[in-house]
Amino acid sequence: MEIKSLKPHRMILSHNDEIGRIYVPNSKIRVPNVKYPYIVKTNAQGFRSNSDFIIKKNPNVKRILFLGDSNTAGDNVNNEYRFSDLVQQNLGFECYNFAVGGTGVDQHLLIYEKFAHNFEHDILVICPSLCDIARNMMKNRVEKDRTSGRNILVHKPFFRNDKGQLTLCNVPVPKPELVNGEVFQDIKEEQFKVNPIFWNILNNYTPNMIKKLALKYHKKPLYKGFNNEKTREWVLTQAIIDRLINKASTKTIILMPLPETRIYLNPNYQVLFQKFSNIYDFVSFVDVEKYFMEYSEEKREEFRYEYGHYSPKGHEVISSALIDVFKNMNKKI
Repeated sequence: MEIKSLKPHRMILSHNDEIGRIYVPNSKIRVPNVKYPYIVKTNAQGFRSNSDFIIKKNPNVKRILFLGDSNTAGDNVNNEYRFSDLVQQNLGFECYNFAVGGTGVDQHLLIYEKFAHNFEHDILVICPSLCDIARNMMKNRVEKDRTSGRNILVHKPFFRNDKGQLTLCNVPVPKPELVNGEVFQDIKEEQFKVNPIFWNILNNYTPNMIKKLALKYHKKPLYKGFNNEKTREWVLTQAIIDRLINKASTKTIILMPLPETRIYLNPNYQVLFQKFSNIYDFVSFVDVEKYFMEYSEEKREEFRYEYGHYSPKGHEVISSALIDVFKNMNKKI
């Protein structure tokens, strides 16, 4: 009998009234994925880390804070294999990873404003996944509850952008609620344009070349915000990141969007992020896709798991991009 999925016996994420969700503090949970089981270890602050975060930093050691979603938090890998931890291991910097799975850039901003900025640091690395441009537009999303396997509606805070003025909405964030299958399908189709029959045929019965074209077509609505700098999605995302950058304006900031390892799926996102980062003297843009492209398509398949997220090898490549940046930075950091 084939086992398609396994679930941890304990909760990994907990509800938070201000952010929507953080990790269950002080926990160590084995996630029993069929092929690639991994450990989620969290600290007292409710973020994935093998040690607690300390407010005061060693004046002789650079401290870096990371913000992002599951790609930065390290879904499907242990803490020590994430690119943030690899930077710490290779350069001796102190790296605090404040990323939380299933979040948008709006929530990354709130994490920084409510929690992370209190911890002394020299450098801030902002790591939005490309899909976050669509996630920022949402007030909720449907997920599978890890313990029960049932469909739940997970609410999140979100911002309305009125002529450059951001207004925070949906706070306090409502707690997750059970939804029936019909509601689940309606929401999934509205938010992600997913047709489960199409998805099954695509994954199991489609030749590779056709599958590539179909995947690219499927991703197009998700990435439509990158079409130009005037889309609603990009205008909102830029306003959120701008507020985050201004909150951290005394720090050195790295803007590092995280693309797909399957290059053919990525939109032309670099132009918008590069132009945006050029506005500020203290913000540097890192093009991770350029590092992925140094490898063959076959090799890049090793950088991701078939069910999503970066593999340890993928994290290694991303860490090498950051290490290059830090080694070439001037003494102001």
